[in-house]
Amino acid sequence: MPEYPLATSSVNKYDPYSLKSSLDEELIAFLEEKNFKEITHWTDLKIGILLLVCLAAYYSHFVAKFPQDWPIVAGCSLAYIILMTIHYLIESRIEKDEIFSSKSHEWNKFKLYQKMAFASEVNVSDKGDKVEYSLIIRAQGSEKKASHQIEVKETFDVTEFFDSLGYCHFKQVKDIIIDQTFNKLHRKTT
Repeated sequence: MPEYPLATSSVNKYDPYSLKSSLDEELIAFLEEKNFKEITHWTDLKIGILLLVCLAAYYSHFVAKFPQDWPIVAGCSLAYIILMTIHYLIESRIEKDEIFSSKSHEWNKFKLYQKMAFASEVNVSDKGDKVEYSLIIRAQGSEKKASHQIEVKETFDVTEFFDSLGYCHFKQVKDIIIDQTFNKLHRKTT
């Protein structure tokens, strides 16, 4: 965990997604401190897809001449549609808005649950006066006695973690969001 109690820069308190991003970054820093090893193959595949999309766009705009090369331009457009559909399906169906997916870690408390996925949500009330942050942890057991998946979800009021100037209080994030959610997960795994 960082040694400083506040974030080094403030976030826009009226942008719920900036607040979510700041809390997500603190969670990821905690996970990396606990030696969680991230699964990156889906991210690597998405980067490859985006590279192919860029190459197709470059070729269709700067190499192919429209209208004489219209089949090539049409093929590049079709490739764009197909590749971006695959990219979207990876994000929405496989990753399910995860912010971190681990394949292993060195935390003895959860040694039977090496594979964990972390997702978060931000919800704004209908009146817009309350913003809630939810942390979801899905843990998959790696041995016979822990072979099932366990999911926990905790929801918190964002105002507990940011001061009036928009600075995040890291100690409160760890003490409330991280500890409370992991303690709930630990109770479910024992």
